[in-house]
Amino acid sequence: MTTGARQSVHGAVLTMISASAFACTVVMAEASGAQSRSTGMTTIRGVVYDSLSSRMLSGALVEIANLPHTVMTDAKGRFRLDSVPAGTHRLTFSAPTLDSIGLFAFASDVEAGRGDGEREVRLATPSFRTMYARLCAPVAQPPRDSAIVFGTVRDAESGAIVGDASVVFAWPATGDGSGSVQLDATRRATSGSDGAYGVCGLPAQRRLRARASTERAESVEAELFVGDVRIAHRDLVIRPRASPVVSSADPAGDSAGVRVRALGIDRVRFLGRKQAGKGFSLEKEAFGVHNEMGSILMVVPGLTVTRDAGQFRFFASGTNCHPVLVLDGEQTYSPDDALKNLRPRDVMAVEYYYGPQLVTLPKEYLRGAAGCGVLLIWTKAARW
Repeated sequence: MTTGARQSVHGAVLTMISASAFACTVVMAEASGAQSRSTGMTTIRGVVYDSLSSRMLSGALVEIANLPHTVMTDAKGRFRLDSVPAGTHRLTFSAPTLDSIGLFAFASDVEAGRGDGEREVRLATPSFRTMYARLCAPVAQPPRDSAIVFGTVRDAESGAIVGDASVVFAWPATGDGSGSVQLDATRRATSGSDGAYGVCGLPAQRRLRARASTERAESVEAELFVGDVRIAHRDLVIRPRASPVVSSADPAGDSAGVRVRALGIDRVRFLGRKQAGKGFSLEKEAFGVHNEMGSILMVVPGLTVTRDAGQFRFFASGTNCHPVLVLDGEQTYSPDDALKNLRPRDVMAVEYYYGPQLVTLPKEYLRGAAGCGVLLIWTKAARW
């Protein structure tokens, strides 16, 4: 498609792909269970399947919304949730491999009867074919070398979304026959009023260059490689071409799609680290599906979370030591206590750095880090 995607995929991309808008596939079966009948509770067990990579999803976090029921899938993608009360429950699952491409969680409702034995559930991400049909074009089979890239365009100084921005993806195509000129193939889209853009029909196995721009601002050229999964998430940040002073009351600033407002220094620095691509980071939109901080930390690569009597502790994977915890810019020396009462809805962002990634951080965050890494959590109390 010449514009990249049906309706430029404006709001459809982030509302249909991310969070729980794409409900996972659920197949259920019943089995008898004397213990469940005697307690009036149900056991929900099953597997999680990643349709994008055609494999069982190990290390996925499965949760029941509004209940303290959380479990990680094993190496074969299997999980088991015991003592589930009767009623309709929303099951969600997420995993670092999905988070990395902007797919934060998938959800589906499961009916659990009182003492009716076990419920067998098969949770699955939508296939690439389903996503392509919903977002790009209703075809029987998407072209094999056809990828989708989606994301949001934001202003670098304010963090505000930027609508009506031109987004161009380019990659080397063919020469002019002389052997001296390399031409580019391109796909284009325009960000919607919510800042979201999406582009279909991109080559999955070629290195892509992406740039966003408006009349007044543009991003630096970003490079990415989509690969076999054929779907990727990439936010683009634009900066003014010049440096005119634009007040929040300037109507020209509004017409350019940039809403200027104060941006806290903590967020400015966070966005800088995120753009540098070092470490692992999640922002607020990824937290809504989680019941507690322990559930969020379970999906952070490099961290191991354990539970004991309803409490959780976190360690650097492969060690018995805590990463340094920096809460709203200040080191905390009792990390378990600090996180015990922290609610996901109050968290703005989470970052984790270890090994060579630590050079990204200010020196004051590194005291005592050693081989355990540094975990940064930003809440509503931060300068955001």
